[in-house]
Amino acid sequence: MKKMALSLIALMGLAGCTSTMKEPPLTLIEVGSKANAQAAIEFDYNNQMADFEYQRQKLVVYINALPEQREFQLCDPSLEDTGCKSAISAWQNALKPDSTRVWVRYDLNFMMQMAKESGVRLPKMNGLQSQVAVDWGVPEQVSGQTRYDETGEMVQHIWTHLRMQ
Repeated sequence: MKKMALSLIALMGLAGCTSTMKEPPLTLIEVGSKANAQAAIEFDYNNQMADFEYQRQKLVVYINALPEQREFQLCDPSLEDTGCKSAISAWQNALKPDSTRVWVRYDLNFMMQMAKESGVRLPKMNGLQSQVAVDWGVPEQVSGQTRYDETGEMVQHIWTHLRMQ
């Protein structure tokens, strides 16, 4: 009986020592001037297959007026010639200027990993390209990939939401 009581006490003590998974940091990338912006295009990018520091990224592109076209880098400026270049275009249908829908074409290259080979830093990127029509203020999932974990549960491990504000 004494052994069982000690076992229960030890078990209860261990139950209090739970390990919590640390959430990856959110990397905020802003393109353009917020002060002059009439709108913003937001991409919430999540990729569990990327290195820890690149798993959660939020890209905000400030728009002065429609139509708008922007080119920018999604990684360290010292890596310009390594495939980091990204672009976004946004416009409304000229035949329906009062429409709440906006067309967005994007070619984004999000960082996944930074490798070093022969002393050279090489980024590994995940490219997303598409053209979608979205409503102002309504988030829309524009890409997603799923996988199955070791228990057979379906897990969404790469997803991107787009929102026009």
